[in-house]
Amino acid sequence: MDLELLEHLLHEPESQSLDFKQAQYRFERASELDKSELLKDVLAFANSWRRTPAYVLIGVREVKGGRSQVIGITDHIEDASLQQFVNSKTQRRVELSYEVVRVEGVEIGVIEIPIQDRPVYAENDYGKVKARVVYFRAGSSTREATPEEIARMGAQQSLEATPNLVLSWADVGERRPLSSPHLADRLLLHPRLPASTFDFAARPRSFLDGMRFGVNDNYSQELIEYCFQQALYVPLGLALTNESRSAARRVRFVGSIPAWDVPMVREYLDPLPWREYDPVLATSDLMLRTGDEVEPQVQRVRDRWGISVDFRDIRPRETVFTHSPIWLAAVSSVVELSGDLFADNLPEPIQCSLEVHCRVEQRPMERDDALPYLRQ
Repeated sequence: MDLELLEHLLHEPESQSLDFKQAQYRFERASELDKSELLKDVLAFANSWRRTPAYVLIGVREVKGGRSQVIGITDHIEDASLQQFVNSKTQRRVELSYEVVRVEGVEIGVIEIPIQDRPVYAENDYGKVKARVVYFRAGSSTREATPEEIARMGAQQSLEATPNLVLSWADVGERRPLSSPHLADRLLLHPRLPASTFDFAARPRSFLDGMRFGVNDNYSQELIEYCFQQALYVPLGLALTNESRSAARRVRFVGSIPAWDVPMVREYLDPLPWREYDPVLATSDLMLRTGDEVEPQVQRVRDRWGISVDFRDIRPRETVFTHSPIWLAAVSSVVELSGDLFADNLPEPIQCSLEVHCRVEQRPMERDDALPYLRQ
């Protein structure tokens, strides 16, 4: 339980996702009637209509219209005992947890019940809990669900079995999604430096030369091209988030970018060149891959650049990033990647569109532009 979240909850009224208890539930060595109070509350929150986890804060006195008062408790229920007790009574497993939180110098108990499959009920009578009756939280009170409400719960569960997928741009280095439209400032370094700007004499020969393949006669030209590409191309990865509680099976994205907006799209740029080829040092520049990475594929198809990614399976609440970006050399101020997401358990493809807003400044290439890339 994050203390910031706890403070937020203390300022909220009781609802279908929040309840305050001044004293601990009677649990250890308690009667069936007493323990059924806890079971009934758990069932009611598990079945309630809500978009966030439900919380029962034990050791807190409700203050209507203000911040509820933390009074604390000294006795707690073991998390494992609570889970065993509840799940020995229900027809399906209930997800819940019990946590001890220290705040304001005292301890409180926090029962958290995440959103989960419904309806859930007790298979047999237990104290105040009736067998096969669906209890749910309505506002700050608990009541029995009608057959129509139970049917709605089942219908919603069926709907939630369809994964909810969201595609976004991504910074693959930091592994974080980026907003759309993504703003990119780039440089068109034209005209370029003369091809011979960085021609250097070969270093004096030494005993290490036996390990070298030789001097790179095209070093200057390759360095200038590398500098040009780094300034102009926009690196953008893709991230796919499964926002649902259901796994997405064999997810593929197929999209395209108009070639008149982007004259060149590449899967990778030229590597930083070496003055002298060295098999030991050059290995450090290689991008080692295991073959399991999610990689974008680029193909020119008539007047469009085809972009495809096989995201494979995506677990609930998981975000998958492409291992590498695609590189866009844009000439248009607005570039749109549009396409469809396909999955084996999607009833129909999900249409998606991502934009890049580019501001391209043109100026002559200067020697200082390439200096940061010079090999020592």
